[in-house]
Amino acid sequence: MGLFLLSKDINPIYQLLIKEKQAVTYHDTLVVKGNWLKYSSIALKSLIAIYTVVFGYLFYLNFRYDPYKQPSIPGVKALYGIYNVTEFRLNGEEIPYSPLDTVRWQIATFERWNTLTFKTAKEFPFTIRGGGGGPKSSSGTSHSSVDLEKAYEIAGVVGGRQAFHYYADTVDQVLYLQDKNYTNSLKNTRDVYPEDWISPAAWAHIGDENHRAHPRVWSTRRDRDFAKINKNIIQDKLVLKYSTTNGEKVILTGTNERLDSVYIVLDRVDRKFALSKGSFDAGYYKYE
Repeated sequence: MGLFLLSKDINPIYQLLIKEKQAVTYHDTLVVKGNWLKYSSIALKSLIAIYTVVFGYLFYLNFRYDPYKQPSIPGVKALYGIYNVTEFRLNGEEIPYSPLDTVRWQIATFERWNTLTFKTAKEFPFTIRGGGGGPKSSSGTSHSSVDLEKAYEIAGVVGGRQAFHYYADTVDQVLYLQDKNYTNSLKNTRDVYPEDWISPAAWAHIGDENHRAHPRVWSTRRDRDFAKINKNIIQDKLVLKYSTTNGEKVILTGTNERLDSVYIVLDRVDRKFALSKGSFDAGYYKYE
Protein backbone atom coordinates (compact mmCIF):
# COMPACT_ATOMS: atom_id res chain seq x y z
CA MET A 1 0.00 0.00 0.00
CA GLY A 2 2.88 2.35 0.76
CA LEU A 3 4.39 1.85 -2.71
CA PHE A 4 1.02 2.43 -4.30
CA LEU A 5 0.60 5.72 -2.46
CA LEU A 6 4.10 6.80 -3.47
CA SER A 7 3.70 5.82 -7.12
CA LYS A 8 3.02 9.38 -8.30
CA ASP A 9 6.12 10.63 -6.49
CA ILE A 10 8.62 7.98 -7.62
CA ASN A 11 10.40 10.34 -10.02
CA PRO A 12 10.80 13.26 -7.54
CA ILE A 13 12.02 10.79 -4.89
CA TYR A 14 14.54 9.39 -7.39
CA GLN A 15 15.70 12.89 -8.29
CA LEU A 16 16.11 13.85 -4.62
CA LEU A 17 17.63 10.73 -3.09
CA ILE A 18 19.58 9.17 -5.96
CA LYS A 19 20.59 12.09 -8.19
CA GLU A 20 20.65 14.55 -5.28
CA LYS A 21 18.89 17.23 -7.29
CA GLN A 22 16.09 19.58 -6.44
CA ALA A 23 12.74 17.87 -6.71
CA VAL A 24 9.20 19.17 -6.79
CA THR A 25 6.04 17.15 -6.37
CA TYR A 26 2.71 18.01 -7.91
CA HIS A 27 -0.62 16.83 -6.60
CA ASP A 28 -4.00 17.24 -8.16
CA THR A 29 -6.78 18.43 -5.86
CA LEU A 30 -10.23 16.97 -6.34
CA VAL A 31 -12.76 19.75 -6.67
CA VAL A 32 -16.24 18.64 -5.64
CA LYS A 33 -18.95 20.38 -7.68
CA GLY A 34 -22.64 19.97 -7.10
CA ASN A 35 -24.56 19.81 -3.86
CA TRP A 36 -25.21 16.06 -4.03
CA LEU A 37 -21.48 15.34 -4.26
CA LYS A 38 -20.76 17.78 -1.46
CA TYR A 39 -23.36 16.29 0.87
CA SER A 40 -22.36 12.74 -0.09
CA SER A 41 -18.78 13.55 0.81
CA ILE A 42 -19.84 14.96 4.19
CA ALA A 43 -22.04 11.91 4.85
CA LEU A 44 -19.24 9.48 3.96
CA LYS A 45 -16.75 11.26 6.20
CA SER A 46 -19.28 11.29 9.03
CA LEU A 47 -19.87 7.54 8.66
CA ILE A 48 -16.12 6.89 8.75
CA ALA A 49 -15.78 9.04 11.88
CA ILE A 50 -18.71 7.28 13.60
CA TYR A 51 -17.33 3.86 12.60
CA THR A 52 -13.89 4.76 14.03
CA VAL A 53 -15.34 5.92 17.35
CA VAL A 54 -17.72 2.96 17.75
CA PHE A 55 -15.15 0.36 16.70
CA GLY A 56 -12.57 1.92 19.01
CA TYR A 57 -15.04 1.74 21.88
CA LEU A 58 -15.79 -1.93 21.15
CA PHE A 59 -12.05 -2.66 21.11
CA TYR A 60 -11.77 -1.00 24.52
CA LEU A 61 -14.64 -3.10 25.91
CA ASN A 62 -12.97 -6.29 24.66
CA PHE A 63 -9.63 -5.33 26.18
CA ARG A 64 -11.12 -4.23 29.50
CA TYR A 65 -13.77 -6.87 30.05
CA ASP A 66 -13.31 -9.82 27.64
CA PRO A 67 -9.70 -10.21 26.45
CA TYR A 68 -9.16 -12.28 23.33
CA LYS A 69 -6.83 -14.89 24.83
CA GLN A 70 -7.25 -14.31 28.55
CA PRO A 71 -10.32 -15.73 30.35
CA SER A 72 -12.91 -13.13 31.28
CA ILE A 73 -14.66 -14.71 34.27
CA PRO A 74 -13.22 -13.94 37.73
CA GLY A 75 -11.96 -16.73 39.92
CA VAL A 76 -12.34 -17.12 43.67
CA LYS A 77 -10.77 -13.92 44.95
CA ALA A 78 -9.59 -15.42 48.25
CA LEU A 79 -7.45 -17.95 46.34
CA TYR A 80 -5.53 -15.57 44.04
CA GLY A 81 -1.78 -16.13 44.26
CA ILE A 82 1.25 -18.35 43.77
CA TYR A 83 1.76 -21.22 46.22
CA ASN A 84 4.39 -23.74 47.23
CA VAL A 85 3.01 -27.24 47.69
CA THR A 86 4.18 -28.02 51.22
CA GLU A 87 2.20 -31.23 51.69
CA PHE A 88 0.74 -33.69 49.20
CA ARG A 89 -1.09 -36.88 50.17
CA LEU A 90 -2.37 -39.47 47.70
CA ASN A 91 -4.88 -41.98 49.08
CA GLY A 92 -3.74 -41.03 52.57
CA GLU A 93 -0.02 -41.57 51.89
CA GLU A 94 2.25 -38.55 51.97
CA ILE A 95 4.44 -38.10 48.89
CA PRO A 96 7.67 -36.17 49.58
CA TYR A 97 8.82 -33.45 47.22
CA SER A 98 10.79 -34.59 44.18
CA PRO A 99 11.36 -32.63 40.97
CA LEU A 100 11.03 -35.93 39.08
CA ASP A 101 7.68 -36.97 40.55
CA THR A 102 4.90 -37.22 37.95
CA VAL A 103 2.05 -37.11 40.46
CA ARG A 104 3.01 -34.69 43.24
CA TRP A 105 2.40 -31.03 42.53
CA GLN A 106 5.46 -28.78 42.79
CA ILE A 107 4.00 -25.29 42.62
CA ALA A 108 0.46 -24.06 42.07
CA THR A 109 -1.08 -20.81 40.90
CA PHE A 110 -4.63 -19.56 41.24
CA GLU A 111 -5.04 -16.91 38.57
CA ARG A 112 -7.25 -13.86 38.89
CA TRP A 113 -9.58 -15.63 36.48
CA ASN A 114 -11.04 -19.12 36.95
CA THR A 115 -7.88 -21.17 36.26
CA LEU A 116 -5.68 -23.29 38.50
CA THR A 117 -2.25 -24.26 37.18
CA PHE A 118 0.23 -26.63 38.78
CA LYS A 119 3.50 -28.24 37.80
CA THR A 120 4.55 -31.89 37.85
CA ALA A 121 7.22 -33.89 36.02
CA LYS A 122 4.57 -35.56 33.89
CA GLU A 123 5.02 -35.39 30.12
CA PHE A 124 2.04 -34.52 27.96
CA PRO A 125 1.48 -33.79 24.27
CA PHE A 126 2.36 -30.31 23.12
CA THR A 127 -0.65 -28.25 22.10
CA ILE A 128 -0.54 -26.05 19.01
CA ARG A 129 -3.76 -24.28 19.90
CA GLY A 130 -3.55 -20.53 19.98
CA GLY A 131 -4.29 -18.82 23.25
CA GLY A 132 -7.71 -17.63 22.08
CA GLY A 133 -9.22 -21.07 21.59
CA GLY A 134 -7.94 -21.85 18.13
CA PRO A 135 -9.30 -24.08 15.36
CA LYS A 136 -9.36 -27.11 17.67
CA SER A 137 -11.76 -25.61 20.16
CA SER A 138 -14.72 -27.85 20.87
CA SER A 139 -17.11 -25.22 19.52
CA GLY A 140 -15.29 -25.29 16.18
CA THR A 141 -14.61 -21.56 16.13
CA SER A 142 -11.27 -19.83 15.60
CA HIS A 143 -11.97 -17.58 18.58
CA SER A 144 -14.18 -18.85 21.34
CA SER A 145 -15.68 -16.74 24.13
CA VAL A 146 -15.71 -19.82 26.38
CA ASP A 147 -13.06 -19.61 29.11
CA LEU A 148 -12.63 -23.39 29.11
CA GLU A 149 -11.44 -23.19 25.49
CA LYS A 150 -9.01 -20.30 25.99
CA ALA A 151 -5.54 -21.84 26.13
CA TYR A 152 -3.79 -18.68 27.30
CA GLU A 153 -1.92 -20.49 30.12
CA ILE A 154 -0.64 -23.44 28.05
CA ALA A 155 -0.09 -21.90 24.60
CA GLY A 156 3.51 -22.53 23.53
CA VAL A 157 4.46 -24.16 26.85
CA VAL A 158 6.33 -27.46 26.89
CA GLY A 159 6.69 -29.27 30.19
CA GLY A 160 4.68 -30.52 33.09
CA ARG A 161 2.58 -27.45 33.80
CA GLN A 162 -1.13 -28.20 33.60
CA ALA A 163 -3.96 -25.71 33.53
CA PHE A 164 -7.44 -26.52 34.79
CA HIS A 165 -10.51 -24.39 34.28
CA TYR A 166 -12.76 -24.49 37.31
CA TYR A 167 -16.38 -23.93 38.20
CA ALA A 168 -16.55 -22.56 41.73
CA ASP A 169 -19.30 -23.44 44.18
CA THR A 170 -18.48 -20.69 46.69
CA VAL A 171 -21.34 -21.75 49.00
CA ASP A 172 -19.98 -25.24 49.71
CA GLN A 173 -16.42 -24.15 48.78
CA VAL A 174 -15.89 -26.79 46.10
CA LEU A 175 -13.99 -26.43 42.81
CA TYR A 176 -14.95 -28.55 39.80
CA LEU A 177 -11.96 -28.54 37.45
CA GLN A 178 -11.47 -29.56 33.81
CA ASP A 179 -8.15 -29.85 31.96
CA LYS A 180 -7.79 -27.05 29.39
CA ASN A 181 -5.36 -29.10 27.29
CA TYR A 182 -7.62 -31.46 25.36
CA THR A 183 -4.63 -33.50 24.14
CA ASN A 184 -4.01 -34.61 27.74
CA SER A 185 -7.35 -36.38 27.71
CA LEU A 186 -6.97 -38.22 24.41
CA LYS A 187 -5.33 -41.08 26.27
CA ASN A 188 -8.58 -41.75 28.12
CA THR A 189 -10.98 -44.28 26.68
CA ARG A 190 -13.71 -43.40 29.13
CA ASP A 191 -14.52 -40.70 31.60
CA VAL A 192 -13.89 -41.90 35.14
CA TYR A 193 -16.28 -39.26 36.46
CA PRO A 194 -20.04 -39.72 35.95
CA GLU A 195 -21.94 -37.47 33.57
CA ASP A 196 -23.56 -35.68 36.52
CA TRP A 197 -20.20 -35.08 38.24
CA ILE A 198 -21.51 -31.62 39.10
CA SER A 199 -24.79 -31.99 40.98
CA PRO A 200 -27.85 -29.82 40.25
CA ALA A 201 -27.45 -28.26 43.71
CA ALA A 202 -23.84 -27.31 42.90
CA TRP A 203 -24.90 -25.88 39.52
CA ALA A 204 -27.47 -23.77 41.34
CA HIS A 205 -24.64 -22.32 43.45
CA ILE A 206 -22.31 -21.89 40.47
CA GLY A 207 -24.89 -20.25 38.23
CA ASP A 208 -24.74 -19.61 34.49
CA GLU A 209 -21.04 -19.21 33.72
CA ASN A 210 -21.74 -17.35 30.49
CA HIS A 211 -23.28 -14.50 32.47
CA ARG A 212 -20.78 -14.50 35.34
CA ALA A 213 -18.48 -12.28 33.31
CA HIS A 214 -19.01 -8.53 33.52
CA PRO A 215 -22.41 -7.61 32.00
CA ARG A 216 -20.76 -5.26 29.49
CA VAL A 217 -19.17 -8.21 27.64
CA TRP A 218 -22.47 -9.99 27.05
CA SER A 219 -23.26 -10.62 23.41
CA THR A 220 -25.25 -13.02 21.28
CA ARG A 221 -21.90 -14.36 20.07
CA ARG A 222 -21.07 -15.50 23.61
CA ASP A 223 -24.43 -17.27 23.79
CA ARG A 224 -23.70 -19.05 20.50
CA ASP A 225 -20.20 -20.08 21.59
CA PHE A 226 -21.47 -21.52 24.88
CA ALA A 227 -24.27 -23.34 23.08
CA LYS A 228 -21.72 -25.02 20.76
CA ILE A 229 -19.59 -26.56 23.51
CA ASN A 230 -19.02 -30.24 22.76
CA LYS A 231 -19.91 -31.91 26.05
CA ASN A 232 -18.81 -35.32 24.73
CA ILE A 233 -15.11 -34.45 24.82
CA ILE A 234 -13.43 -36.42 27.60
CA GLN A 235 -11.29 -34.15 29.75
CA ASP A 236 -9.36 -34.90 32.92
CA LYS A 237 -11.31 -33.68 35.92
CA LEU A 238 -10.66 -32.86 39.56
CA VAL A 239 -13.11 -32.18 42.37
CA LEU A 240 -11.48 -30.28 45.22
CA LYS A 241 -12.97 -28.78 48.35
CA TYR A 242 -11.01 -25.72 49.49
CA SER A 243 -10.51 -23.89 52.74
CA THR A 244 -8.27 -20.90 53.36
CA THR A 245 -7.33 -18.28 55.93
CA ASN A 246 -6.75 -14.97 54.15
CA GLY A 247 -5.29 -16.88 51.22
CA GLU A 248 -1.94 -17.41 53.01
CA LYS A 249 -2.57 -21.14 53.39
CA VAL A 250 -4.97 -23.15 51.23
CA ILE A 251 -6.02 -26.74 51.91
CA LEU A 252 -7.47 -28.77 49.05
CA THR A 253 -9.16 -32.13 49.57
CA GLY A 254 -10.96 -34.30 47.04
CA THR A 255 -10.28 -36.55 44.07
CA ASN A 256 -7.90 -36.33 41.12
CA GLU A 257 -8.29 -37.35 37.47
CA ARG A 258 -8.12 -41.07 38.47
CA LEU A 259 -10.55 -40.69 41.36
CA ASP A 260 -7.70 -41.10 43.88
CA SER A 261 -8.20 -39.12 47.05
CA VAL A 262 -5.83 -36.18 47.51
CA TYR A 263 -4.96 -33.86 50.36
CA ILE A 264 -2.90 -30.82 49.36
CA VAL A 265 -1.53 -27.98 51.47
CA LEU A 266 -0.51 -24.78 49.68
CA ASP A 267 1.48 -21.93 51.23
CA ARG A 268 1.49 -18.57 49.49
CA VAL A 269 4.82 -17.21 48.28
CA ASP A 270 5.65 -13.61 47.49
CA ARG A 271 7.34 -14.23 44.18
CA LYS A 272 9.68 -11.52 42.95
CA PHE A 273 9.94 -10.81 39.24
CA ALA A 274 12.87 -9.19 37.46
CA LEU A 275 10.60 -6.93 35.43
CA SER A 276 8.13 -4.50 36.89
CA LYS A 277 4.45 -5.07 36.34
CA GLY A 278 2.99 -3.60 33.17
CA SER A 279 0.78 -0.54 33.37
CA PHE A 280 -2.05 -2.09 31.32
CA ASP A 281 -4.29 -4.78 32.79
CA ALA A 282 -6.60 -6.62 30.43
CA GLY A 283 -9.77 -8.10 31.87
CA TYR A 284 -11.92 -7.09 34.81
CA TYR A 285 -11.97 -9.42 37.80
CA LYS A 286 -13.61 -7.35 40.53
CA TYR A 287 -17.15 -8.10 39.41
CA GLU A 288 -18.42 -11.02 41.45
